[in-house]
Amino acid sequence: MSCKKISANFWSSCESDVNDRCSSANINEYARFDDLRATVNMALAKAYFERTEGGPVPPFKVKIRADKVLKDFLIRGVLSLSLPDEAGPSGMEAGPA
Repeated sequence: MSCKKISANFWSSCESDVNDRCSSANINEYARFDDLRATVNMALAKAYFERTEGGPVPPFKVKIRADKVLKDFLIRGVLSLSLPDEAGPSGMEAGPA
């Protein structure tokens, strides 16, 4: 999922003023963050984290890391992902989504 799509999905359901900043205190207002988190493809996230870390990652840690990536992007505007140079596991190619 692209950054623009993540941001669009998150803010399209936002009932507050567009100028309001997302913070750790209000990130889950109206269950917006829960809805966004439910869209994460855990199989692809697991494959990504295992590839970048070079070893197996338990499912509970995949959820924790995926949450951190989403929160960093929404709160700080930082996409804390490193894109691999070559194609990854099936369906995970480097480059724009």
